[in-house]
Amino acid sequence: ATLSWFETKPWAAQLLAAGYASSIPLLGLALFAMAMVHDRQRAVELLALLALSAIPVVALSALYPALGACIHHDPSLHPFRSFDPMACQWYLADVLALRDGTFQTLDLTRAEGLVTFPSFHAMMGLIVIYVVRGYRWLFIPALIANGLSIVAAVPYGGHYLVDVLAGGVLTALTIAIVRATAATPATSNSQPATGLVAAE
Repeated sequence: ATLSWFETKPWAAQLLAAGYASSIPLLGLALFAMAMVHDRQRAVELLALLALSAIPVVALSALYPALGACIHHDPSLHPFRSFDPMACQWYLADVLALRDGTFQTLDLTRAEGLVTFPSFHAMMGLIVIYVVRGYRWLFIPALIANGLSIVAAVPYGGHYLVDVLAGGVLTALTIAIVRATAATPATSNSQPATGLVAAE
């Protein structure tokens, strides 16, 4: 039903596709913004969350090397293929090559995300939203942009809903660990210029 709706709303499909592709640039923008307001604590927090969250993602994806939802349906009928022929399956060739042992060359210039469960796209989006909390001029745009990226993970990224939910749970656990092990409170080094101060 969802994909049928997108067939009649190509603008919505393209909007979600753009949102999905923006997840990594948004991470860079969040880190840059924290540097601009001299919030070292939040910048470190962002990097720590990304590094720590990668551990369960790699472990779970190795235990459950699932293919995307649309692979089990007919990809040729996917509405996003009208403007992106590889929508929902750009990673398929590499995953299948890894499975049958024929993957021999790692080319970082064309590296694709290979993880279906859990959704690292969802985790990246939630991490950015969390890190810019309290910066009102950043939080609302980040919420909208990363919200699009997270929503797009199912129809455009080919994830199952459970992949996104698992990403949310892992993000919450990762945040709890980082906060619990932080040497100082999250706001102790947050001293942006007047008018830019983060509110917890």
